[in-house]
Amino acid sequence: MKRFLYRLAVFTLVSLMLLGAYNIYAIDGKYRQEQKTHEMLLAYKPPVAEGSEKKITKWTDISEEKEKEEPSPNESIQNMKSSLNEEIVGWLSIPDTGIDYPFLQAKDNQYYLSRDPERKESKSGSIFLDSRSDPSFKEFNSILYGHHMKNGSMFGELANYSLEDYFNNHPQANLYLEYESFVLDIFACLVIRADNKYIYGTLAPTPDERAKYFEYVKKYAKAYRDVEISDDDRIVTLSTCSYDFEDARMVVLGRIKAI
Repeated sequence: MKRFLYRLAVFTLVSLMLLGAYNIYAIDGKYRQEQKTHEMLLAYKPPVAEGSEKKITKWTDISEEKEKEEPSPNESIQNMKSSLNEEIVGWLSIPDTGIDYPFLQAKDNQYYLSRDPERKESKSGSIFLDSRSDPSFKEFNSILYGHHMKNGSMFGELANYSLEDYFNNHPQANLYLEYESFVLDIFACLVIRADNKYIYGTLAPTPDERAKYFEYVKKYAKAYRDVEISDDDRIVTLSTCSYDFEDARMVVLGRIKAI
C-alpha cells in the first residue's frame, strides 16, 4: 500500500510538472505569436507626420483650413487596408513605449478580442475602436480597446500611467488615420468599472453631460494634468483591463490636436 501511494505521489508530481511546463510553453507561444505579428505590422507603420510637434490649442484652428484643401491619403494606412484587412482604421503610437499598433473596427466589440489584424485567431487580439465610435474621430469621445498583456505588449503598458514619473514622461501619443493625423495630449488616467457611464457612455454627450464628464475625470483621476480643453476639443480614451479590483478597467485619456 505504501509503495502504491508513493508511486501515486510521484506520478502526480510528475504530471503537475509536465502540466506546468506545458502551460509555460503555451503562454510563451502566445507571446511569440504576438511578437511575430507585431514585427510584421511595423513594416506598415506610418512615418511621423510633419508638424506633429506643432502646438495647436483648438480643433477648429486647423480643421476649417483643411476643409478647403484636398486631403492627401496616408499611403501606409491604405496599404494595410488593401493588403491585410479593410477594417483597419488607423495607427496608434505612444513614443518611447511598446504601444505602436494599427487599430481596427468591427460591427461589435467582441470580434477583435481574439483576432489579429489579419483576422487570424489570436489570444492577444488587436487594438480596436469601439463599434459605436465614428472612425473619423469627430465625436466627443472615441474609445480604443486593447488587452492588458502581462509581458507589456498590446495595451499592457497603460497601467504605468498611474505612476507619476511615467505619466509625466509620456505626455503625448500619435494617431494616424487614412486622411488625417493627430497628436493626443494625454491628460488623465483612471481606474474604473467596466460599466462606468461617464467614460463609456459619453460618445456624443449633451453640454451638461460633457461638464459632468470632466468633473468626474478631474475628481477621480489617479494622475491628471490641465491641458485647457475647450468646447471644440475631442477626446480619445485608451481602455484596458486592470487588476485593482474585480471588473476593473484602466483608461488613459488624451485630447486630440490636429497636425
